[in-house]
Amino acid sequence: MDAFALALRVAYRMQADGVLQNHISKRYAGYDSGMGAKIEKRQTSLAELEKHALQSGEPEIRSGQQEKLENIINQYLVNVIKAS
Repeated sequence: MDAFALALRVAYRMQADGVLQNHISKRYAGYDSGMGAKIEKRQTSLAELEKHALQSGEPEIRSGQQEKLENIINQYLVNVIKAS
């Protein structure tokens, strides 16, 4: 099986299982309300963003959980290859 076909099968299986949806929802939750929602709806200006950034200070550093996501993807690769 070529790499593109394998990747498509893995992506399909991951999408069908919804395995990344929870992570994506948490990662971008800041765009559901407040300034994030205004940015997404294009209802703010650079001046307003600057003011918000200066008032808010440094953002909280949170893990993107890259290693966890890589392991999930690798496990799906292994499972799809086994099933082939």
